[in-house]
Amino acid sequence: MYKVVASINDVGIVKVPLIVEDGAFQLDVDAVIAAATGDSAVKVIWLCSPGNPTGTILREADVRRVLDSGFSGVVVVDEAYVDFVRAERGESYARLVAEYPGLFVMQTMSKSFGLAGIRLGVGIGGREIVSYLNRAKAPYSVSSLTLDVAKDALSDEGIQKMRSVVTSLQAQRDEFLIPQLRLLPSVGAILGGNDGNFVLCRFVDGNGNASNEIAKRVYTEMAQNRGLVVRYRGSDYGCEGCLRVTVGTADENKLVIDTMRSVLSQAK
Repeated sequence: MYKVVASINDVGIVKVPLIVEDGAFQLDVDAVIAAATGDSAVKVIWLCSPGNPTGTILREADVRRVLDSGFSGVVVVDEAYVDFVRAERGESYARLVAEYPGLFVMQTMSKSFGLAGIRLGVGIGGREIVSYLNRAKAPYSVSSLTLDVAKDALSDEGIQKMRSVVTSLQAQRDEFLIPQLRLLPSVGAILGGNDGNFVLCRFVDGNGNASNEIAKRVYTEMAQNRGLVVRYRGSDYGCEGCLRVTVGTADENKLVIDTMRSVLSQAK
């Protein structure tokens, strides 16, 4: 989406691919710093933690290196999926805002709160950055109806409900969906850090090579004939042969696994 929005607004972009390490995805810190500090036209560094479809929370040491690099612009960390990260894996970088004036952290109520319909995001930054954003934003950009829903969701009861849902999804992800996907024929690996509310799985051919053909066939059959939509991500960098499967309820996850198994069995 960043590329799309940049193109709409005639803004140039510089891409720095992630490093794939043991099936996860992390920053190429040296390349990010070189790209950002070597070109005075670069004003913003965008980092996603966890990323989509990588599902990997970024290492704090790497994020701090970027922040300490001398880059004079703004470093934005998109944390849309941060609530799904296990505590032992990491936490939000919002706690670093007071330490780094150039850091701006974005979160949303669309994922863990299940409130995509209200289209409300949250920006966390220092006084200076927030002041500039307030000057640039449209007047009355958030409706009173949206704010009423958000206030209810952020009440003690609402937070408790959100955390309960997140705990359930984490358990379904780690204890059912990932193990069951690994048992499916043609699934060669589970990629990413599995820190989001989805799982990235790679399909392979008989020689163990990543297969976009198999992934596309599973995706197409499920979407067109089985009424289930997973995301084909085989065209993304480092994601050859991959589908992204959203974590749902126990019944929904079982249905996805059973459907995938049926599709793969028929393909043989």
